[in-house]
Amino acid sequence: MEDRINNYIRYLKNQGIYLYNSLYTSGTHPGLLYGLPKIHKPDIPLRPILSSINTPTYKLSKFLVPLLEPITSNQYTLKDSFDFVNFISNLSFNECYMTSFDIKSLFTNIPVQETINIISERLFTTSTTLIANLNKKQFTKLLQLATSNSIFLFNNELFQQIDGMAMGSPLGPAFANSFLCHHEENWLGDCPPNFKPLVYKRYIDDCFLIFNNQQQSHDFLNYINNKHSNISFTSEGQCNDSLSFLDVSVRHTDGSFVSSVFHKPTSTLLGTNFFSFTPFKFKISGISSKIFRAFNICSSWESFHLELEYILRYTNFNLFPTDILYNLVNKFLNNIFQPLTPIPKVPKLKVYLKIPFFGPQTDTLVRQLKPLFNNCFPYVQFIFIPINNLKISSFFRLKDSIPMLLRSSVIYKYTCADCQSRYIGQTGLQMKIRISKHRGVSYRTNLPLTSPENSSIRTHFDDTGHNISQDGFSILGSATDLLDRRIIETLHINSVHPELNTDTSSINLFTQ
Repeated sequence: MEDRINNYIRYLKNQGIYLYNSLYTSGTHPGLLYGLPKIHKPDIPLRPILSSINTPTYKLSKFLVPLLEPITSNQYTLKDSFDFVNFISNLSFNECYMTSFDIKSLFTNIPVQETINIISERLFTTSTTLIANLNKKQFTKLLQLATSNSIFLFNNELFQQIDGMAMGSPLGPAFANSFLCHHEENWLGDCPPNFKPLVYKRYIDDCFLIFNNQQQSHDFLNYINNKHSNISFTSEGQCNDSLSFLDVSVRHTDGSFVSSVFHKPTSTLLGTNFFSFTPFKFKISGISSKIFRAFNICSSWESFHLELEYILRYTNFNLFPTDILYNLVNKFLNNIFQPLTPIPKVPKLKVYLKIPFFGPQTDTLVRQLKPLFNNCFPYVQFIFIPINNLKISSFFRLKDSIPMLLRSSVIYKYTCADCQSRYIGQTGLQMKIRISKHRGVSYRTNLPLTSPENSSIRTHFDDTGHNISQDGFSILGSATDLLDRRIIETLHINSVHPELNTDTSSINLFTQ
């Protein structure tokens, strides 16, 4: 898969299209399939998610996503819940029937080749159209390379996805929206007027519709379910003039629509605890976001007040002092109704710095670093991001482990089984390829290379006759950045003093 992508972008480079440096792929591994529990549904089913990071098609997919943006929206699509609330607040119907449609397993039912054809036709409207200096044929080829032959691991077995897009693929939402934007325009345009919806809005696979009556909703559901063999809709109608859509509860009253925040019946008050080992600003950000959402979704002061009462129960349940919520609400409303007059100034360049979180000492460190950095870099705004690595996944694995031979961007150790001599190195390649280079053989054919690169491990084999075994290799750590790998490698060399390393360090470290 790496070869197919690299060979084609090398061909494009020869044609004067320079994508090779940014899209060249190496040291990748298969995707990882895992299940995400749907805790809001009975029996807690699993939603299959594919972790696509560092797969062969990941770079190419990320490159293509913004190029598809012009055809991923139309007059029927919604950006988010706030966009939906703004839309319905301007509607007025004396009598109507609200319903929501949901598409069953949209991503995995997207016909890939058909969608590629749709994308190519909608983007390249003329024979001279170029996108990122690519013509229609070249762009279509990249789409095919990015979506075909998706390989992933599950339960330590390799699988190939034949059709459809995986949840977790960077191109998944773009393909789903492009496919539906094309078809829904035709479906609605051809719909008989006697049951055509008064309103049709969609967010990914969730649709909000308004009809004159309930029978029209049933007729339209039957009509649209016969339009494409891959797409099947289910519907849920209003109850007592109310309907939930996304995280919004919509109620039709006196010809207009009022909105409030919707909480699923299975939702609980459990959230980040006040005494959790987390930076304080992370704790209050969860509350601030709830206040922001309540104000922008609730269409009346009464519903806003009721939602604040819910947030108060949430904060009390998670042991937050009540004054924190009151202060956050007061600050939020003051910013809305008594905003400070902004002082015109040149915006500073924002630079984000990750630092380890180890309690109050981190706050002290940030307070000491900020004035020092501000004096040295007055035109830069440094934003410190405390990172706590104690996650659920640090206690037990949520996904399958990538086999050692397929791992890349690692620091590794080799121990000779015969004499216990050791070697420490780093590589951005897959371990299988790196081991083959040490052995002086092709990782494709396992045949000896005519001009193998230098290797201390192979020199040891030539001098002693000791066997180079894959079992002698183990992984000490990983880092995607080359400089980080060289630093970690040097620290291990200084600690272990391996007998087979010819250099005492991979990079010069300034230590006391």
